[in-house]
Amino acid sequence: MQPEVFDAFRDFIHVQTGLTMRRGKESLLRARISERMRALGLDDEAAYLKRVRSDTTGGELRVFINAITTNTTSFFRAPEHFDTLGDYARAWDAQGQRRMRVWCSASSTGEEPWSIAMVLAAALPDLARRDVKVLATDIDTDVLAEAKAGRYRPESLTTVPPALRNRSFVQERDPEGVTWSIRPELRSVVSFARLNLVNHPWPMSGPFDLIFCRNVLIYFDNDTRLRVLTAMIRLLHPYGLLVLGPSESAMGLDHLVRRTTDSVYVPREAR
Repeated sequence: MQPEVFDAFRDFIHVQTGLTMRRGKESLLRARISERMRALGLDDEAAYLKRVRSDTTGGELRVFINAITTNTTSFFRAPEHFDTLGDYARAWDAQGQRRMRVWCSASSTGEEPWSIAMVLAAALPDLARRDVKVLATDIDTDVLAEAKAGRYRPESLTTVPPALRNRSFVQERDPEGVTWSIRPELRSVVSFARLNLVNHPWPMSGPFDLIFCRNVLIYFDNDTRLRVLTAMIRLLHPYGLLVLGPSESAMGLDHLVRRTTDSVYVPREAR
């Protein structure tokens, strides 16, 4: 890939998604778009970029974004965050609260929002009868479809505690073998929607009791990170929690939030 073509892709990707693709990732980008180029009969990366830019329907742009996004995830990744979630839910229940809203802002293939739902179900009896909802969003429509389907192979469930696995999934069988499917009572709690974090304003108004924004900020430059986090903090309940990835921080926003522990932040004015 010619350097000027790669730079054009980098600029386009940043404008469309906020993601920063550093130099040296030419082979990665080529591998991500090669299948689509073959399907379109194109053998030149510049021609494919032109096709994406000129598509007035937005369909090719969506396919392109799906191809370049990274979707590494697992159930109960960074388990300390789910301990925090359980503690928050039990305290919420003890205080007689009635409404809880949780936003998982980078849901990928669903392991994170379903983990959230599992913890809430364990902490709050009769969860489906309560006013508790989890919003799961992602920019990639392909992984959102997988997340909404809520069906996983046994190897994906190795990090799910056995007690939660048995109460949260039903075992099924398809032509490829055994699958574990999310139970209906959890499905009623979680809703899925496509959302590009860099496109403001967002359609939801909040407030959210907890916002999970884990392992996505590392792909943004500093200005984009600050814009996204500032908008999220504005949607937080005054006593809500912002949960970031273990290697991420809200540095530069000390006037809005303060860190408690394990990459968890509370609004500055809360306490």
